[in-house]
Amino acid sequence: MIKPAKTGIDYGIKSPIILIRFQSNVVGQLNEISLINSKTNIEQFQIDLFDLNNNLLFSNQTIYPEKTIQIPTNNLLFVSTVQITILNTINDRPARGIILSIIGCFSKFPRLSTTTTTTTTTTTVAPKTTTKQPRQCNRLELMNSSNIIIGIASQSSLSDGYLGNIGRNTVTFSDLQPSIDIIFRSNILIYLNSISIISSNTNLNRFRIELLNNENTIQYKIESSSMKINLDSLPAIVLAGIRLTFLQTNDHQPPKNILLSIQACIEEILIQTPPTTTPALTTTRTYPPTTPITPGKYLKFLEKKTKVNIFYVRSLC
Repeated sequence: MIKPAKTGIDYGIKSPIILIRFQSNVVGQLNEISLINSKTNIEQFQIDLFDLNNNLLFSNQTIYPEKTIQIPTNNLLFVSTVQITILNTINDRPARGIILSIIGCFSKFPRLSTTTTTTTTTTTVAPKTTTKQPRQCNRLELMNSSNIIIGIASQSSLSDGYLGNIGRNTVTFSDLQPSIDIIFRSNILIYLNSISIISSNTNLNRFRIELLNNENTIQYKIESSSMKINLDSLPAIVLAGIRLTFLQTNDHQPPKNILLSIQACIEEILIQTPPTTTPALTTTRTYPPTTPITPGKYLKFLEKKTKVNIFYVRSLC
C-alpha cells in the first residue's frame, strides 16, 4: 500500500522496492541518488543500476546517517533502470516520507522496434522478475554446508585461525589486503540473499565481493563499507565461486576476527552435453556476457543531454 503525502511517499511495509525505468530509448549517466526528506524514517537503503540488457552495473548501500550514494562517473555507466531497496527503518516501522532525488545526464536515441507476423511492437527492456528469489525459499547458511562449498583457498597468510573454519570461527590475516576464494560444487543454481561479516569485534572497514561463473569470469562485483551486502535484488545465477577481498581496516592493520556468513537458497541444475563425438560438459549461464553500450557506438544517436533532478527538476548541463 502506497500513500502519497506532502512529506513524501508512505508505504505499508518496512522494506519496499522502488523500480524506476527510463523510457526504452533513454539511458542515463547518473551522478548521485539521495533521499532528500529530513523527516523520513529510512535508516539504510540500497541502489542497483541496470543497463538496457538487464545487466547489473553498480550496487551500493548507505550507512546511517548518510542518505546519498555517489555513483562513479569515470566508468561510463549507461543506466536504463534504477532499483532502490529500503533495507531498514529507524523505528522498525513501515517506510515513510520517501522523496527521491536522482541527478545525472540523460541521452536519447531512436526507439528500436521488433516486428512479428503482422504487428510492430516497441521493445521495452527492464530487469527480469522471473528469476527472482522464490517467496517460498529454504534459506541456508552456505558456510556450514560441505555439500555446497567444496573448498576455501587463499594466497594470503593467517596469523590466527583456520581458513576452512572461517564460517564457524574467526580468523586473522597477516596481509593488509588479503583475499579468499570460496569454491562451489558444480552445477548449482544459487539465489544469494546476503554476504556478511558477522563478528562484532573485527577491525574491517571495507570489503569487495566478486561472483565468478564457470569460465572464471566476474559476473558481479560489489564493494561495501557495510558489513552486510544485501543481494536479494540479484537474479538466480550459476556460481563457480565467490572471491572476497578485504580492502581496508580502521586501524591500518591486517584484517582480524573475520567471521563470514553467506545466506542463500539452492537449486541444482542438470549438466547439458552437446551432441558431439567427444562429449564435453558445459553449464548454461543465466546471464551471458553482452557488449556494453559505448559512447562511440551510440554517439550518432545522441540528440540531447539534460542533467535533471527527478521529482525536483533543475538544469545542470
